[in-house]
Amino acid sequence: FATKGPGHADPAKLVRTIRDHRVASMFASPALLTNLARHCDEHGITLPTIRRIVAGGAEIYGPIYAEVKKVLPSGELYSNYGATEALPVAEIDGTTVLTETWARTEAGEGLCVGTPLKGVEVRIVEISDAPIATIAEARELPAGEVGEVIVRSPHVSDRYHELPEEMAKNKIADGDTRWHRLGDTGWLDERGRLWVCGRVSHRVVTAERTYFALCCEPVFNTHPEVVRTALTGPKPTGSGAPARAVVCVEVVPSAREHTARVAAELRDLAEAHDATRGIDAFAFIDELPVDRRHNAKIDRPALAAQVADGTLRLEGPR
Repeated sequence: FATKGPGHADPAKLVRTIRDHRVASMFASPALLTNLARHCDEHGITLPTIRRIVAGGAEIYGPIYAEVKKVLPSGELYSNYGATEALPVAEIDGTTVLTETWARTEAGEGLCVGTPLKGVEVRIVEISDAPIATIAEARELPAGEVGEVIVRSPHVSDRYHELPEEMAKNKIADGDTRWHRLGDTGWLDERGRLWVCGRVSHRVVTAERTYFALCCEPVFNTHPEVVRTALTGPKPTGSGAPARAVVCVEVVPSAREHTARVAAELRDLAEAHDATRGIDAFAFIDELPVDRRHNAKIDRPALAAQVADGTLRLEGPR
């Protein structure tokens, strides 16, 4: 059946397919899983044949794990982390997320994606927007410190075919091997688990500090009237001034007429957490734009452009 993307797949047809073929394993984007879990909950449906669902393509948040868990009496939802050139790098299961890591994510620590898989080396190095030719040029950071995530493993792609610019931007030579720059920020905890903090290109560097998308957004998403949020960093037009941290907010329909109140509550929430302290500007939008492939990755650059040109009005101190 034709769809615009996984978020538009008919959940009733998915349930029928799973039942008819006694599906035991499946891969899905978070957008598809959200709709499937909602449909099953509304109709009292469980999926007992499924033992394992692997999710990917975008961040998998705690509420998705919780909703899917109700549907799988004999199964588990896992999230695989990696990239097209390096998949998988790490894996985490829903039980671990819900019992150990999700509360820390909502407090601003980033999103735990699990322990690196066997044979995969993960390092955190100082963030750079420039090419890093050799590993000697990269400064490795200690556990607990946020930096750029790089990986090395036999299954990670070694090179790009006839694309020297991509090679320079994404690969780091180390003897006769190469490290791959995943393009994400993150940190390693005391147990060696990887926590990601958002894309390097999505970090917002202000005059006072640096904000990371996956450290900030889960904090604001705890507000009961917030559907989801997106950190953006528009810069004043025609100036070399630092970016300003602005959070774009999608709220439930009943709150759309009360954005001033919600913004005030979000400012209080921001001040309660180190990861978000200092953020005081919010822009409200009926629906955050997402990618067409997964219907889950938020288009933060597009939002930043709308804030910068005034398409999205700010609620907050000027």
